[in-house]
Amino acid sequence: MSILRGLKGRVSIDGISLSCSPRSAGIFLPDTIGKYHRIRNFKIEESAPDKKEDFDKRCKNYQWRFVYEHQKSKNLMWACTDRFSRTHLVPPIYIHFLSSYNSPLQYKDVSDTLGILEKNHGLNFTISAIDVAIDLIHPQQIGLHKRMLRAINPKKKRDVRFLEDKNGKITTTLVMGAPASSNRVTAYDKRRQLMEVKGQTLQEDISRIEIRLKPHALNNSIRTLDDLKQRGWASNLYGRYFSLDYPQPALRFFLGQELSKEPIRKLKGILTAKLGWTPNNFNRDCLREHKRFGPAVRKALAEFKWS
Repeated sequence: MSILRGLKGRVSIDGISLSCSPRSAGIFLPDTIGKYHRIRNFKIEESAPDKKEDFDKRCKNYQWRFVYEHQKSKNLMWACTDRFSRTHLVPPIYIHFLSSYNSPLQYKDVSDTLGILEKNHGLNFTISAIDVAIDLIHPQQIGLHKRMLRAINPKKKRDVRFLEDKNGKITTTLVMGAPASSNRVTAYDKRRQLMEVKGQTLQEDISRIEIRLKPHALNNSIRTLDDLKQRGWASNLYGRYFSLDYPQPALRFFLGQELSKEPIRKLKGILTAKLGWTPNNFNRDCLREHKRFGPAVRKALAEFKWS
């Protein structure tokens, strides 16, 4: 594992979705909200001007979609208004703040924007979903994402699969959990994504683990921005939804030299099917925490405070 020396972790809020009370009146949003300026808008019947934009599925419940850009960071904000159905299941306004690798989402940008909407229009927002990004970063290109995929261990029984690209080809993006679940983990090659989507070339190698959490996944302990600001993440993500592990040498005895080199997520299925082991026994007796990945993630989570 000496090749992984120099590895570090970074945690950020990659995105946050918020909705206002179903009893709130709908409004036509102004061109400027704090430091966010509207750059375009379109109706649901129209196609998005930029085909690369991946609008949140909940936007389909609304007639109008507005796209705002932060004047300094250039991060985007989507705001959806004028709902098709006036039901308590669809809030009058739905907002999603996005970030970028070079400009992580800042608490103040979100807080100031919501504060203006509350002061000027009487709107109060609660959190619908949070995207927490954990980046593993190495100063050199070492095939980091491939190494991380071997080590990642889903901690819950769930759907685990690789995504396909638009041509039906299997990618290296691993997804754990259904789209509608209260928590979903996605692991992908961030360096490659930045190069292919943004045209950005970086010297360092980056593998990202992204966790989308809905409030009830955290026992509704996070409903407002203040709740999120005060949250400690060290014991809430790592070890609960995933871990990064290394197989014990004893696995070679049970499975043989070649089979024991399979990724952790596959080894778990092989042993439980072949020997009747339970997942808990497998995690306890056959794995140990990865000496580089585990400490890097735990340290980054322990030090992270969104501010």
